[in-house]
This record gives sequence, C-alpha cells and structure tokens, in this order.
Amino acid sequence: DTPQAVPIPRVLTGVTEQRYATLQNAGRDEIEVLESSDFRPLNRELSQFAQLKQKLAGGELTLAYFVQSDAIWPTLQFVAQCRESLETVAASIEFAKTTMVVDSSGAYRALQNFQINNRSEQYLEIELPLGATLLTTVVAGQSVKPVAWPAAQSDRRLRIPLIKTPLGELDYSVQLKYAGQLGVLANSRLVSFPVIDTLNINVQLSQLHLQLPASHRWLNFDGTMTKVDDRGELEESYLSYKAQQIQLLAEQIQSKASSIGSFSKSRAFKNLGKLEQELAGLQTQESHRSSGKLQGLIKGNAEAIRQAQQNYSVEIQETDKSTNDNRALFNGLIATQSAKIARNIRNDGNQNFIQPDESTKQQPGKEQVGSFDNKWLSRNGLEREQTEISQSDSPTAQTLDDAISFRKPVISVPKTESILSETKPGLPESAGGQ
Repeated sequence: DTPQAVPIPRVLTGVTEQRYATLQNAGRDEIEVLESSDFRPLNRELSQFAQLKQKLAGGELTLAYFVQSDAIWPTLQFVAQCRESLETVAASIEFAKTTMVVDSSGAYRALQNFQINNRSEQYLEIELPLGATLLTTVVAGQSVKPVAWPAAQSDRRLRIPLIKTPLGELDYSVQLKYAGQLGVLANSRLVSFPVIDTLNINVQLSQLHLQLPASHRWLNFDGTMTKVDDRGELEESYLSYKAQQIQLLAEQIQSKASSIGSFSKSRAFKNLGKLEQELAGLQTQESHRSSGKLQGLIKGNAEAIRQAQQNYSVEIQETDKSTNDNRALFNGLIATQSAKIARNIRNDGNQNFIQPDESTKQQPGKEQVGSFDNKWLSRNGLEREQTEISQSDSPTAQTLDDAISFRKPVISVPKTESILSETKPGLPESAGGQ
C-alpha cells in the first residue's frame, strides 16, 4: 500500500518536445494511480497512444500519461492493491478452449479443452450441462474413466482423475467431449450454448468457438463472454497465456528456494525449448505473418525465452565452479589412476621369502641382497641331489642324434614320361574297361 513513484528524467541540454509515462500491469495486483497536476491521461483513441505503443515495439500498455509542458519536476505516483489469493489449493486452469458444432436440427457436439497446472488436487470436479452426455475423457493424452460423485446427489456432477504437475513442467491437457440437444431452432428463439462448468478449480481465460449452420441467422450475442470480430484477438489471448507460462518457468529457474532443486530447473529449461519450437511454428503461419501485433507478441515471447535460457546457462556455470557432484568426483578419481604392463614384477619387487632389515640394505661396492633368495631351497633341505650319468650309461652322440631326429619319408612318384616311353610302338590305344 506504499505509494510508488514513476522516475521521470530531466534533460538539461536541448529541448524536450514531449514526455510520457507508461504503466503496465503484468501481475495479479491492481494499480491505482494517484492524482497529479503534472500529468494528464492519454486516451487510447488518440494517435499519440498508437505512436507511443509503436515506439515500444508493440508492447502492451495498461495506462499512459503525458507530462504537462510547464511541469519542472513532474511526479506520478501509484499504489498496488494486492489481491487475496488462495494458497491452500495449488491448482489452476490457465486456459480453456471450447469448440462447438451445431447442426440445423439443434443437435450439438462439443470439445472442451482445459490446460491444467495441478500440484494438489486429485480430481477435477465438473458439472455437465442439462441434458448433455459425456462421450470421452482424455487426461494428458490417456483415456480415463470419470468417477461418480455420490455426495453431490446429482448425475450431472462427475470427478475426472488428475495427475500431479511437477515443478518446471508445462500445463497438461484435459479434453472432454460431450453432446446434447439445443431444441428446435425456431425464429426469434433465445439459444444458450451449454459448456461444462468446473467446480473446484477456477478457469483464468476461456474461449468459445462456434460453428453454426448457415441456414439460420444468428443475432444479438450476449452473456458473460465477449464476442470478438477479429480472430487475431483470440490469438493474442493465447499468446498472452504462453507468455505467462514463460514467465513462470523463468521465475522457477531464477528461484533460490530450496523447494526448487536442480532437476526442476533442468526440467523448466527443457520445456522452454518446447515453447520456443511452438512459437517458431506459430510465426510461420499465414494468419500470424499478416499481423504485425501478433508478430510483436511472438518476438517478445521468444526474447523472454532466450533470456531465461541464458540465465540458466550462467547459473549452471557458476554451480559447476563452486561445487562438484558425485559424477565429477568419480571422474576425477578415474583420471588419477594408471594402468601399465607388469614385467618381471616377481623378481624386481620386494623379497618374497625373507623380510628385509637394516643389514640387507645395499652398500657401495657390494651387490644388493637379491629380492629372491637363491639358497633358500638348499638351506631348508628342499633341494634335490643331482646324480651324475656315467659315460657308459650315457647314450652316444650318434644314438642321441638318431633318437631325437626325425627322418623325412621318401615318397616315390612314378614318372609319366618313362612309362609312356616303354610302351611298344604300333600298338593301338585301348580304352579302359571290362
């Protein structure tokens, strides 16, 4: 409730033709501007408002003021009125879209899509329109079965099982297909288009797309929803929903709270990449390329994504410098190890059978006491006596040579030329056979 002042710089050199002050309400609080004789509100219908918005690269302006020419030290103050928020339920439906098709007989089919961020609720409690039948229910791409609600004492009230949304994750979709009958479409008859109502989770932004039969003229739309004449307004509201998602993920990445760990931040960084791809696809569509305002919103969201990704990269680098995780410590231990081929390690190593003492140390001019005791076997009576072989008992060199030598076998191969030369001339050649 403390008044905040808008800083207005004063140019000391040159002449200032006009000075402006803008306020944009990007949060949930309400802004109340205090009265000031130095400022005058700028009407949205004036060309100056459009020029000022153009200078801000298509940014959103909630309030705009221009400074009086005779003001020397202009002062503009405002107060932010905090809205009460329910902290016990960490679930919300940030965006809902309903597409309804009606034929000339009054029958309708509808698809209602809720984008849910849920960290507390087990069910989504809904109430079907009067006479409507729920056809299919899909939660996060999986078909589910609604649960009856006996305590509600009404067949129109059902419970849809939900899943929990971890920190850093995007909203997931809950799709409900239902059908019913509007009745006979008579002339000058009031028609209400039924939509499913949520009971335990509020919807922040809702859209209704109607596909009506051309055989009737539809006039005087009224109700709690506002009719839009330009499809671009619907796209703007969808892009504003995406901007809220980007802002939420960016806040989770920059948060220092202990409840948001490194895994949640990594998940948020990955989902920012998904939003970036989605925005790139929207930018290539013909309807978006023809609208400069939509292009400005898409570029603003893309810039916010790049800024959040850059902040995450900087934080990761700072974290790597300050602390090492288990993987880095384990890799460091592996890097200090070495492997080499072991050659003669038994002889070159320490002594195997006797313990070294001070007397066994190598002295200059003397041989070192070997690492292997050559006399250990004889000293312990384990050496076998060698028996001499007499000259008579020993085989002669020729005999030994014959005993260990292998003679090459002689294989005789008959020569064809000699056999043919012994054949008597003049004899006829005969074929073999019986």
